[in-house]
Amino acid sequence: SRHLKDTTITSWGCVLLQQLSASSREVKLSLLAPEAFCIWVQILQKAGSGESAAPAVIRLLSSLVTDDDHGKASAGAAPDFLEALSVRLSLLLREPVPAPAAEEATEIFGLLCRLTARQPENKRRCCTASDGSLLNEAVAICCTATAPSALRLVTAGLLVNICSDRDSLAAVLAAGADAASDALLREPGVNASPEEEQQLRRCGEAIRQLAVGASAIADASDGRQWGQGADSKPSGDENPFAGLFAIRRAKSAPEKGQTSGNANERTKRGDRTLPALAEQRRGRSPPRPPERRGPGWQRPPSNTRSESADSAAASDDAAAAAAAA
Repeated sequence: SRHLKDTTITSWGCVLLQQLSASSREVKLSLLAPEAFCIWVQILQKAGSGESAAPAVIRLLSSLVTDDDHGKASAGAAPDFLEALSVRLSLLLREPVPAPAAEEATEIFGLLCRLTARQPENKRRCCTASDGSLLNEAVAICCTATAPSALRLVTAGLLVNICSDRDSLAAVLAAGADAASDALLREPGVNASPEEEQQLRRCGEAIRQLAVGASAIADASDGRQWGQGADSKPSGDENPFAGLFAIRRAKSAPEKGQTSGNANERTKRGDRTLPALAEQRRGRSPPRPPERRGPGWQRPPSNTRSESADSAAASDDAAAAAAAA
């Protein structure tokens, strides 16, 4: 905190702290304490565009909150932290946007994606930070086809994360989620690779299904409507956002009086049905249906003999054989 004006010391200090936090939980908790966040907020507020101190802080915090629920909660609840990120983005995304500023903005939105992953409270905080400025910036980038594909991908990922929270849907729709979805589906990018184009389209479809079609899928609560698109194929190269966004598809209910599929159809082979065939394959005969039997005086005489009668007959045969001998 005594050398905040020296960007070199600040940058290398963040690199050192990042290495220490990877091997020490105590160091990690110290860096997530409210006193430490006061320092991070000061660096973000005072660093100018193109300086190395702010990106170093962003990378440090990204490593601290990744797959750490305590870190996500601490960062989201830190005073003035999300507001400092919003102001930083407004400074970086002024036209024209130079390449270093676009890279730093990509890292900031990547940090926000990590903060909102499986954290409903952070999703709502992002909607209200700086009067919704973070959402407006994300929607504006998604609607700009000339923006770098990496920047559009992380902003689209942030919108998908926030759209998955029902309490945040109204804010996302007010910010223009429908326009962002249409832009991602219509113009996936100018210099985007085929893989990036596919991922951007998937994000656009996910935003449409979650936000625009929220009313249509709100009634489906059994979870069976979640699934990958039938035409989507897994990519061989690993990507932080590959396979991350599942597309929610509402299944149409069958009409009244109709049944789905072949539920009521029975496949017969001769007189044998599917249960009988299954029993035969297991080497067992299929169970016979129970016989309808009338009162006792109507029952035919049984042809079976009890075990005592069988044993008595066997002893009589033995005695006859002995007498003959």
